[in-house]
Amino acid sequence: MALGRRTSVGGAAVAFLGLCVLTLPWLAELRPAPLPDRAQDEYRVTTTGDGGLGSLREAIVAANRAPQRARIVLPPLSIRIETPLPPLVNPAGVVVQGRSGSEIDASALGGGPALDVIAPGSSLRGFHVVRGAGQGILVRSPHVHVEDLVFIACGTGLHALGEAHDLRVTGSRFEANGVGVTLEDGVGGVRIVDNLFRAHRRAGLWAVSSQDAGRPELVVLRNRFEGDAIGIVAMNVRARIEDNHISGFGEAGVFVSGPGNALRGNRIRTGRTYGICAVSSEATLIEGNEADHNRAVGILLKNTFSTLVKANRVYSNGFGIVVVFGDPLRPSRVAENLVWQQSFDGMYVIGGSPFVTGNQVRASGGAGIRIDDFEGARGAVRLAQPLLTDNVLERNLFDDPKRGRYVE
Repeated sequence: MALGRRTSVGGAAVAFLGLCVLTLPWLAELRPAPLPDRAQDEYRVTTTGDGGLGSLREAIVAANRAPQRARIVLPPLSIRIETPLPPLVNPAGVVVQGRSGSEIDASALGGGPALDVIAPGSSLRGFHVVRGAGQGILVRSPHVHVEDLVFIACGTGLHALGEAHDLRVTGSRFEANGVGVTLEDGVGGVRIVDNLFRAHRRAGLWAVSSQDAGRPELVVLRNRFEGDAIGIVAMNVRARIEDNHISGFGEAGVFVSGPGNALRGNRIRTGRTYGICAVSSEATLIEGNEADHNRAVGILLKNTFSTLVKANRVYSNGFGIVVVFGDPLRPSRVAENLVWQQSFDGMYVIGGSPFVTGNQVRASGGAGIRIDDFEGARGAVRLAQPLLTDNVLERNLFDDPKRGRYVE
């Protein structure tokens, strides 16, 4: 028995030492590559020049000619591209693998993408794309995986066309671009997970499809958006937006429109305008979010139908929850929210008829609930007739609902 114990302990020690050895930096290249990064042919870039032997241009040409999946390994240096590179077209896929310090500098290009990915199933990881007037990376093929990339000062960091379904973007950083990620009409099955978006002039994530583009799906999970004009724009894409932290935005934290969106567990704070803005949205779920310290409104609904706003924590905004218009035959429901300490009104209904039930509205600088009929510029009136049940209104400037008229 004793010998058996010694053998077991010795085996565990050997296994532990083996694990430690595999973590040594000088043995990192001996680890098996993740499945998306495995390739049969490898081409190493050895020069930072725009062309010639050992250049990225020549490596792309060789990878495209390869009879099977190919890998391009970038040097730990900045590669300055001066003319457009060939697209990645190998039908078996291309892996572009960077190392610490790998960078593609597109500042000399007048426009267009730094990398154009047409090869399906390609994988790009571990490098920077900087200063491109057009797109940092253009994806127009399915099953592409982007991980641990950095996009800085591009027109658009990552731009995906409609054919780029099943796109995965994980663990990457997008900073000071016009738009961080653009998803064009009809692209579906996209997952944007664990990324950082910062200081985008237009939006961190821009996903817009036309009304007749089908029902693409977008998952936006555990990302950080800091100081963008708009954090997330999702229109007609059936977005699932969960557990993101969005702060310091200019125009809106999240803007959604169209049917079937779900926003859960997000923290949306310190924006200059609207935290969550749902416009012409149908059967959308806004649940369990925290919206605080937004200068204008925590949560805004405009012309929404059958939308549920439930169990959100809304505090220290200008207005808490605002509902504008809507269809009384398909009313939205505002239920079980905690609405505390707004500068103005806790809840504000303008020309709409939602169900407002089971909310706690406390310590607002204006009314706990304000209800205004809407009078348009030409005198047309839309009545506000919300159904109010079981709400708790305490320590607001006015605890009884205040009625009036909003004149355009």
